[in-house]
Amino acid sequence: AELLAVGKDGRRKTRQALVGLPRKNGKSSLLSALALYFASIEGEHAPDVIVAAGSRDQAAVVFDQARAFAGSDPIIDLWFEQQRFVMKCAESDGLIRRIAADGKLQHGLNPSTVIVDELHSFSTPRQVELWAAMQTATGARELPLTCSITTAGYDKTTILGQLFKAAIELP
Repeated sequence: AELLAVGKDGRRKTRQALVGLPRKNGKSSLLSALALYFASIEGEHAPDVIVAAGSRDQAAVVFDQARAFAGSDPIIDLWFEQQRFVMKCAESDGLIRRIAADGKLQHGLNPSTVIVDELHSFSTPRQVELWAAMQTATGARELPLTCSITTAGYDKTTILGQLFKAAIELP
């Protein structure tokens, strides 16, 4: 509920979420459902939901799950036009797109929601650049959100380690 909460000014209270779950506990399913929600009925004007991961194959896991969810439900299926790399929601003028760690090519995006899968794996320069590009890309949005999900990581110098440390230090 706090993830979706907005303040009196109409802006999202929480702009970044970090979810850690063990393997095979529904991370991809959760992210897929969130992608469908944020691209269709949340309320952002022309939402652009980016599913990002360290590799193209990993980004495909969440994106393909969202496509499967939409295709398996007749009502959701009516809302989304499915293409190979994009899902379009005519009702909201929204998109769901998948991208991989090619950060230098991602600086021109204007996502409303960034969904990052397996953040613990973001350690190469290309992956770090992708993270940086996505963090600066949501600035013009009313309801920006970066939702990262991951299994456990062990390196405290990675993006995940830094986010975890910051979360623990919150009041």
